[in-house]
Amino acid sequence: MGFTINAFLNEHFDLRTTPSVSLYERHVKFSYPNGTDRTEKRESTWIEVPLLLKYKSLRRVNSRMYMVAGVTLGIETNVKRARSGGAGTLDTKSSDFSIDYGIGFEQFFEFFKFAPELRFSHGMTNMLVPGKNSIGNGISRMRTHTVTLYLNFE
Repeated sequence: MGFTINAFLNEHFDLRTTPSVSLYERHVKFSYPNGTDRTEKRESTWIEVPLLLKYKSLRRVNSRMYMVAGVTLGIETNVKRARSGGAGTLDTKSSDFSIDYGIGFEQFFEFFKFAPELRFSHGMTNMLVPGKNSIGNGISRMRTHTVTLYLNFE
């Protein structure tokens, strides 16, 4: 859930940010050599602030396509709860920096604009914190990679 701040640069380019609060549920699956598996469920809340450059096509009647690219800074807000898992959990950092790109479609209506957008995100930060327990053994790095469908009402 968030809002949009848009700066019109020219007919085809906008600079925009869409700060948001995101709720994630991630499942980390550990596969051991003896054939056993263990899954750790991680729930977290993040504040994400992307800075995106938007390239828009020409408007045709009441619709147009667009592409976005940029970077996102993410900060986990429930760090104490995530860190209090104990000795049997994987320890991760509470901030992330990622490269984002995606495509979208704007449909103009009389009083609002509906713009579904498919965005891909590739984390640049190693999220793994070397721990004192054996859970992180064998893991050299952990990065976030997400595919997100945004439904924008402007």
